[in-house]
Amino acid sequence: MISLSAGGTRVNDVMKILTRYVLSHFLMIFFMWLFIFSAGGLLIAVSQLTVKNGVSPLLALRAVPFTLPSLMCFSLPAASLLGGTLFFAKMTGSNEMIALKAMGVPPWKALLPVWIALVFISCFAVWCSDLSFSWGQNGVMRLIASGAEEMILGQLASEGKFTDPQKNITLTANEVTKSGELKQVKFTANNPPLKGEAAGGRIEVETETEPPIVRIKLHGLLLDTSGATVMQNDTFTLVIPLDQFSVTGGSSHYHSIREVKGVLEKLRADEEKVRRQNAARTVFALVKGDFDTWQKPEWGERWDYEEYIKYQYNRANMTTNRSLSTGFTCFFFNWVGIPVAIWLNRSDYFSSFFVSFLPTIAIYYPLLMLGYSCAKEGLAPPEICWIGNIVLGVIGFCILKKIHRH
Repeated sequence: MISLSAGGTRVNDVMKILTRYVLSHFLMIFFMWLFIFSAGGLLIAVSQLTVKNGVSPLLALRAVPFTLPSLMCFSLPAASLLGGTLFFAKMTGSNEMIALKAMGVPPWKALLPVWIALVFISCFAVWCSDLSFSWGQNGVMRLIASGAEEMILGQLASEGKFTDPQKNITLTANEVTKSGELKQVKFTANNPPLKGEAAGGRIEVETETEPPIVRIKLHGLLLDTSGATVMQNDTFTLVIPLDQFSVTGGSSHYHSIREVKGVLEKLRADEEKVRRQNAARTVFALVKGDFDTWQKPEWGERWDYEEYIKYQYNRANMTTNRSLSTGFTCFFFNWVGIPVAIWLNRSDYFSSFFVSFLPTIAIYYPLLMLGYSCAKEGLAPPEICWIGNIVLGVIGFCILKKIHRH
């Protein structure tokens, strides 16, 4: 507990002592929980890659540096909120805030050093978010692509069976040769529904596509279609996108802030091109009186593709605001959490954390998802991603006024 009853100590000296005391204790708790959350997150990520996705342990360990920035995006807000609420709950429970007010020091001056530190932590979180998309995801994909063939062949050789992470394709083989050839293969696929056998096959990895893919080429086929067995002499190919194996990739992929400008220009050009083509086809059909063309599936697919490009444009357009708003949750979580911890004035520090944490999450994340959804659909500008932060800011300001007054 800091002692602020030094008789002749000047106010500036007291503030220096207070700043050092507040920052040192806040950062100590923050870094301790950051280490715990990061270590736990890495353990879960490695387990997911090895147990669930079938990646070899060595390959999963090599992916750790690439997954760390993504994990930091979740660890930093949680660790900073724990650091702020636990420390200031302790200060309030030890009557240190009362001692500050007795000396004429308003509570916000004790909070100011932490808020400044949280601005830097939030900027680091934004950088981690951007790094996870520009470097982390690509690094994980390169590692998985380099070891995909070995991973699948290893599972088939040891267990005799392989299932992709989406459980869409299941493959069994009686024998895997040293050259990587599969013998007496049985397979099932769910989309589209398919089942059959093959005399042999081979696995190929294509890294030039986006995302990289695994092609399982089978020959000597006996396909089971609607209960009837059909012989096919042609080579049949099963395709597995490699982003299924990534703990950071998949459908949640975003571009980095540095890539946004070029991506938006390309999507805008593509949208204009498709829009002109669809308009030209519509006019041409009207002039010819060929209204039957509008009933064909290809006609609807063209318009759907135009809507898809618009969706991708809106999604890319929100990248900067998404990264900044989610990174600054470190600041806005504490903007609410710390005043709530002081206001509660409980000796049970962890209960103060949960009382401030649960309502904050219950308010912030639904608003965040609402903002994301509206921005992606083009119903609102990308700045709506900040709606959760703004609401937390207003709530925190009201609680701070109450603390300052009482």
